[in-house]
Amino acid sequence: MAKSRREAGGDAGNRCQRSSTPGTSRALQWGTQWHEVTGGLGTRRVVNPIIKAVIGSGVATGVALVGVPLTIWSLGFTAAGITAGSIAAKMMSAAAIANGGGVAAGSVVAVLQSVGAVGLSIGAKLGLASVFGPVGALIGSKIP
Repeated sequence: MAKSRREAGGDAGNRCQRSSTPGTSRALQWGTQWHEVTGGLGTRRVVNPIIKAVIGSGVATGVALVGVPLTIWSLGFTAAGITAGSIAAKMMSAAAIANGGGVAAGSVVAVLQSVGAVGLSIGAKLGLASVFGPVGALIGSKIP
């Protein structure tokens, strides 16, 4: 049986060895971002699941931290106040009618207006990142 380059003393610093077992794909065994898989559809590159999980986590966290404030802003909750004729204006009107003319502190409309005016607090950002990061990692690692 032939020795690999590592066993023979050549290129001892190379951490990435190709599989030479007969009947298997020529896959990089470890220390790489992708490997080749031979199957019914021919040879294709497959990304390491850890890399996919990291990408999924980053995408989900970014969407949560950017998408939530943008959605609130697009509803009409802005730094300048509630935009006339928007969904936010209709929500405020309904809340004011239900409360006898004013919007109650701590209500959904009040919280959304606060987020629209000054953005998310650091606690809300940490909460969103701690929820959406692992969810994105799980989804990312499952994508083929």
